[in-house]
Amino acid sequence: FYEPSSGQLYLWAPNNANPNSLTVEASVHYSGVNCYPGRSYGVIRDLNFKHQRYAGVHNGSASYVTVTGCTMEDVYHGIRSYGFYDNYSGNIIRRTYASGCILIDQNSLFENNVVTDIALTVGMGETSWGYFGVRAIGTGNIIRGNRFDNIGYTAIEAGQNQLVEKNAISNYTVTLNDGGGINFDNANGLIVQDNVIRDPIGGLDGSATNMPHYQHLGVGIYFGNTSIVNTTVQRNHLYHILGVGINVDHCMNSTNLRIKDNTIFNAGIGMSISDYSNNNGPNAVPPYHVPSYNDEFTGNTIYALGKDNLCLRFYNCYSANVVDFGTFANNKYYAPYNELCIFTHNLFNTVQKYYTLEKWQVERGEDAGSSRSPMRQTELATTSELSGNLVINGDFASNVTGWGGWPTNAQVTRITTNLDNGCLKAYLPNPSIASGFAMRNPDWFSITNGQWYRMRLSLQAPAEGLMKLGLKAQSTLSDPYAIGERFIPFGTERRDLEIYFQSNITDVAQIRLINEFTEPTYYLDNVDVRRVSVQTVDPLTLHSYFVNDQSTAQSFTVPTGGCWKDLAGNQVAGGSSFTLQPYTSRIFYKLPDSQCTTQPSTYTVGAKVFLAGALNWTTYLMRDDLRTGGYLPATEPLTAQGWTMENPGAVASAAVLSATGSNAVVDWVIVELKNNNSGYTLAARKACLVRVDGTVITPEGDPVIGFNSTTTAGKYLVIHHRNHLGVMSAAPIATNGQVIDFTLTSTAVYGTDAMQSNGTRRALWAGNTNSDIILKYTGPENDRDPVLTIVGSTVPTSSVTGYRREDVNLDGVVKYIGTNNDRDPILTNIGGTVPTNTKTQQVP
Repeated sequence: FYEPSSGQLYLWAPNNANPNSLTVEASVHYSGVNCYPGRSYGVIRDLNFKHQRYAGVHNGSASYVTVTGCTMEDVYHGIRSYGFYDNYSGNIIRRTYASGCILIDQNSLFENNVVTDIALTVGMGETSWGYFGVRAIGTGNIIRGNRFDNIGYTAIEAGQNQLVEKNAISNYTVTLNDGGGINFDNANGLIVQDNVIRDPIGGLDGSATNMPHYQHLGVGIYFGNTSIVNTTVQRNHLYHILGVGINVDHCMNSTNLRIKDNTIFNAGIGMSISDYSNNNGPNAVPPYHVPSYNDEFTGNTIYALGKDNLCLRFYNCYSANVVDFGTFANNKYYAPYNELCIFTHNLFNTVQKYYTLEKWQVERGEDAGSSRSPMRQTELATTSELSGNLVINGDFASNVTGWGGWPTNAQVTRITTNLDNGCLKAYLPNPSIASGFAMRNPDWFSITNGQWYRMRLSLQAPAEGLMKLGLKAQSTLSDPYAIGERFIPFGTERRDLEIYFQSNITDVAQIRLINEFTEPTYYLDNVDVRRVSVQTVDPLTLHSYFVNDQSTAQSFTVPTGGCWKDLAGNQVAGGSSFTLQPYTSRIFYKLPDSQCTTQPSTYTVGAKVFLAGALNWTTYLMRDDLRTGGYLPATEPLTAQGWTMENPGAVASAAVLSATGSNAVVDWVIVELKNNNSGYTLAARKACLVRVDGTVITPEGDPVIGFNSTTTAGKYLVIHHRNHLGVMSAAPIATNGQVIDFTLTSTAVYGTDAMQSNGTRRALWAGNTNSDIILKYTGPENDRDPVLTIVGSTVPTSSVTGYRREDVNLDGVVKYIGTNNDRDPILTNIGGTVPTNTKTQQVP
């Protein structure tokens, strides 16, 4: 206890111990190092700061300060900075009372720091906005490559035009609730990318127990309720988020928000999108309704793992009119336990609605190119059946007698054109009597309080619709409720569903199905209800998420047993290994045994190859101009060129396309296996990509290339490219998983002069602009004329940009004359001095 009048500090020793027998330390220093205004270029290195009552390092407006290799522990703030162009890197900040770092800077760098156990003591941190890992205020700052763990509130609070990338964040909101892994306010030009965020706590110590938000509210990435414009959130990886993966709130001036290529795995709600803060931001004027925004939600993967979890949630707050939040396209909404994973709530008129992806696409005209999970799973499994089928005439083999309900103008008939050997057709022609049709089976069956029941049924319909399904007890006929009632979708796709109910009453019951007249028709078959014993199925045993939060590539192993499939459609055997590049992730789900068609762990190969057109023969690195120029297609273009692929339509992951340096991709290539027979017949072929360093990778970024249809050992390996001559190994692949390096002259290849050589390195011959097997400079079907034709034969000085076969040097520009033209390499490669020479591909 501090007594201000006397200036005395008093200690009551723990457990009434004698203080004279204790070592008692008191914090007397305001800060460890002060960097005073007007000072520059100070370096603070390899020091340990403890017990400062304000900050280990306090920068009071100095510039170009470097703090590196230091440890700040048991302090109020680790770093508090008001500087310019400062560098805080490679430090450890731990056990602070308040925020680990307050960065009120311009153009400073906070990089590769470890920030742990921040603001974990309730009431000992800031008295207002605080308890952060790092709070970055100002413009031009970079928060990169840091690791945050056990953070009292939000790990990273940012704003303005800052860059927040490649940070690993775990166990945040430990002390305070309703925060994010990354939160931002007052942003304009902010970029948040390639971060890994997991496991918020949602501490309840600061929440009122009598309020509706007394629940664990941990958010992955949090758009705050102030002005946020021109902001990009992309390629982030969020998992095990108990609240919302990405919360995108809006003000009236919100514009140019881009949420792209993020992966959200196992969140309560994948993305929550709202206009809740329209009355709070700039330009806020009644009635606060904005009819449309220009957001972009594209390429995101949301993988929900609970029957109550949602992929998308929309809040419309200020008008009965639906808000158009922008463009939604090419997203993956995988919710194997809840097809109705898109939810809209209009707070203005209290209208709520659930959607399947198909219904959402039809009704709202959104999400072109988006997809959903092919799996329909339940959170429970039957361990034993305790009764036979309790529903009489549920297969409608000969009639639908007794099935019916209210209203009386509804029609129940038997048809034979849908489902299995005759089914029930339910049809409500109009709402003249009631707006919905409540149908029941004719015979009551007994139910027991506390017992579990499993229902199986088949559904189909001519259009996308929704119904309520439950068990209706006889004693509750006068009220609207049913046992285990839930919404289930129907549509043109057949659904064979399995649903579990636990009875809360002992009675007799019937099945009740309710559909609205706006969705008037459905077909029903194979209705089966049984009393069962159940066990809970852990979804994490069937769905696995792998993420690399390190700065180097890492290897991972798929769970053992059975076979698994990733979201690109690649099937692998349990126990297979694969590689993830830095700050990337991959999801696998386990397939039923009946769908296992491959054992890729024995069907793999690796390869390296250079494309001479793009190669710098000094650095042995290729240019990635097609990628940086935005010309490289995300979807493999080779099928459209006439190649038959094992993975047609494969899409390069966002992480693969965004990788830089030696990991950047150059172009698509074809990896082919040929049989070891006299005709070298085709065994398999797969679309892949080649990186700047020559490594061939799958569209998911894995250098281990798996084939579904054949083993690799004993086959010849061939690499093709759209405007280079292909190459084949001289010897068959010796063992599964062998890596054949075609870039080395020491690797034997089939044929004579099969590749261009320079010293100890080799590359595929460039210039095959007409995609045959011969390089020609003159004569019929030569490779020079296509270059001239595409730029315009009459003006050879013209150029054309884009992804074209005539672009021999792969720089994204087709040129016939001038610097870096695409004609000269053809002449050089066929000999240079004799233009009639040719060079033939050496692949049999």
